[in-house]
Amino acid sequence: MNAKTWKTAALGALLSALFLQGAPEAKQLMTAPQDDKTILGFDTWPGKAGALKPGLNFVPSSVGALAGFTVSSDKHKDLKAGDSKSMMRQVDLKKDAEGVRIQIQVSQQDTDDAQSALLGTVSARQAGVEGLKRGDQNGIAVGDLNFVTGRAGAPVFMIDFVRNNIRVQVAKSSEETTVDVVAVATAIDGQILAQPSFTKKTLKTQLPTITTLAPVSASVVPGGTTPVTLTATDPQGRPLQYVASAKKGTLQGDLTVSPPVLTFKAGDDVGTATINVLVYNSNLLFDVANTSITIAP
Repeated sequence: MNAKTWKTAALGALLSALFLQGAPEAKQLMTAPQDDKTILGFDTWPGKAGALKPGLNFVPSSVGALAGFTVSSDKHKDLKAGDSKSMMRQVDLKKDAEGVRIQIQVSQQDTDDAQSALLGTVSARQAGVEGLKRGDQNGIAVGDLNFVTGRAGAPVFMIDFVRNNIRVQVAKSSEETTVDVVAVATAIDGQILAQPSFTKKTLKTQLPTITTLAPVSASVVPGGTTPVTLTATDPQGRPLQYVASAKKGTLQGDLTVSPPVLTFKAGDDVGTATINVLVYNSNLLFDVANTSITIAP
């Protein structure tokens, strides 16, 4: 199941939803574009200024509607969400010819960041936001609010929702997938609700922290190397994952051990090189840090 299959299936379902539900939606698409926030009523969405949840360690086997599905891909990525950085996990599951994709995106600064992430997700639909349907206003009680996509008279193909500071999407890979995405979303929503509530200040007690990020040598010659000390802690003792990148040089080593083993190798250009590190735990809570190294002859 490749990215093209997912995109084609999702777009096909969305176009069906827009053009098969009736004339009003089709007519709206022909009018001049409006601001998506205004069209979708962003300023009046429920859940604003709500409590923050300490992320979510999603385990597919904990959801009964996913029985028999196995994980085919499990990826993590840091993304912009509103005014802040966030972490997203994307899990692809399969069972024979059926497939489900689940995205969980955690913002740790503000509920508005998660809602902005939801707005960005639904606004990216190529067919326009005017035809999107609020599920929470039509009997689907999932999240603080949700949008559903699907062909009229058929089971929901995709549901996007936000609960507190967490955005979630559950989508089928094709119309042939029989899994109930609303049931999956409802189970995930329940797991989020079961998490304790925090304020922005108290949530800091749950976040991993990069305690040290420093090169052993503050300067190197072009092509030279220096070890980099990197340590991080998690207040709940959760395992940590690391992502590291460098400009004006490359990083070598092993980020899977604790503490990570890291060496910076300078490029040929003189100047200031930077190293950026992201660390996150299983709940998608994270910390970031950077350091610099001088490259000089």
